[in-house]
Amino acid sequence: MNKSIITLIIVLITSSILKAKISSERDKLSLGQELCVNCSLKSKNGLFSLIFQDDGNLVLYKSGIIAKWTTKTEKKNTIKCIFQNDGNFVLYSNNGPLWASMTDGTGNFLILQDDGNLVIYNRDNVGIWASNTVEKIDDLFLKKTTLKNNEISPVIGNPIKLGNLLIAEHDFKMKMNWDVAKIACSALGNGWHLPNKDELNELYKHKYEIGGFTDDHYWSSSEYYNSSTIAHSWYFPTGESNGWKNINNWRVRAVRSF
Repeated sequence: MNKSIITLIIVLITSSILKAKISSERDKLSLGQELCVNCSLKSKNGLFSLIFQDDGNLVLYKSGIIAKWTTKTEKKNTIKCIFQNDGNFVLYSNNGPLWASMTDGTGNFLILQDDGNLVIYNRDNVGIWASNTVEKIDDLFLKKTTLKNNEISPVIGNPIKLGNLLIAEHDFKMKMNWDVAKIACSALGNGWHLPNKDELNELYKHKYEIGGFTDDHYWSSSEYYNSSTIAHSWYFPTGESNGWKNINNWRVRAVRSF
């Protein structure tokens, strides 16, 4: 065997090893990446994992034992799990696709988030598909936000009065999806809540007076035309109000009435 062929074999083997390693150690799949059999994605907080099992099933687990979501492809001769270059996340058998996210042409990356949700985002970082497995706030989540015990006060700080509203001095440190945002604000206690669309509009109109806002989207608690999966948000650089899928992670500022 000549030297060039040996070199090519080494490169291919190394590439395969690196590909499997990337798939098994990260929380994310990029375009063209596969999840090999018995490899997994893991959320950054270590609580959730997505495993391509050797029975052909793709399963999202909490704490390694509680199944939160599955493609139900066990015992169907599944041979490949890939986030394709066209943005579609697909499981294949020798006979063709068994399951797909149907995001071809739009998907840009897939990520297993710390809230337990598996989400596909497009190139604008807007969520377009999700497993809808958001975990409700618990002690573990509280430890990883600004909500735990003596860390509550830095979020609320010195509240700003605006009409009949008290507005927390600071945003939460982390972006949140809509469900988690509502729970996080309520967890502050004493009537703190995620502002509805009218309250958030007032926050936007007085953003310089209130201070501390970033040039980003902010969640309101209001559903978008009674949709259970889309909610109102405000884009604070321009004041544009739109409906966004509630799987997106936007900024959060808590308010309460007084």
